[in-house]
Amino acid sequence: MGFLSKLRGWLGGGGGSGRFLEIYALNFRCQEPLSTRIDMYNDLSPVDEGSGVKGAEYYVRKVISTSGDQRCFDSCEIQVWLNSRRQEVNREIAGGKFLSAEEYAEAQADFQRRIRNID
Repeated sequence: MGFLSKLRGWLGGGGGSGRFLEIYALNFRCQEPLSTRIDMYNDLSPVDEGSGVKGAEYYVRKVISTSGDQRCFDSCEIQVWLNSRRQEVNREIAGGKFLSAEEYAEAQADFQRRIRNID
């Protein structure tokens, strides 16, 4: 079992390892809650000189798309800058707004109710 536990830790299955940064957003056009994960070991890129974000050493850009469940198709572009300890320094979003985990859960429940009423 020791080997399997180590393997799970290496692959990010350890839970609170801090390997992933969860991002929650609400798409403006479709009013759909979205979520994505940033892999702190594989998704980050070094920051180019002159990025304009003080203290940032890593950068990640993700585009997350809506599901189309309401016959609405759109996406949000998320950009996150992190320091050398992989702590968030700045974040920006185009086409939506960031949500907390609690706000995301509420928005997701509301979205599911709206989908059921449409069908």
